Amino acid sequence: MEWVGTTKNKYKYLRRGDLTPEAKGWYELLKRSILGTVNNSEVNKKRAIMLYCIIMGGEVKVHEIIANDIQRIAEKNSAEGWLYYPSTIMRLCMKAKVPMEDENPTWLIPGMPITIERMMMVTEAQQSRRPQRRRQRDEPMEEEESQEEEEEQEEEEQQHIPSYN
Repeated sequence: MEWVGTTKNKYKYLRRGDLTPEAKGWYELLKRSILGTVNNSEVNKKRAIMLYCIIMGGEVKVHEIIANDIQRIAEKNSAEGWLYYPSTIMRLCMKAKVPMEDENPTWLIPGMPITIERMMMVTEAQQSRRPQRRRQRDEPMEEEESQEEEEEQEEEEQQHIPSYN
């Protein structure tokens, strides 16, 4: 397994195809439940380090990672940002008795997984609140911006990565 680096000899990512079968399995769990990503071919440094900790039996404070990630996303204050951990957020809101806009939402069933079919279903109340889309061309850029933000975070974390020779 080799790191793909930058021109400045900084580690950038691992290729997913280079992972062992065990690591691929843990990576799927990691990317679907803890540190979400849509990039299936590359494992960035943050995810690679967590993957290493999981495989080696190290401590991974998932609750802190998720809480910090939710906080980071919330502070972005972007209407076009991705909503990470929607089920976790909904359960926390329900536990805190946060009032819902819809009295008895038909789209909300605790414990039921979020699927593409359920996400595409739009109620009348949601339709009336739905903002009009301005530009369709901006949509692909969202993933690019997300990738750039991840790279910036990785550069900040570079000084905290131990070298394993």
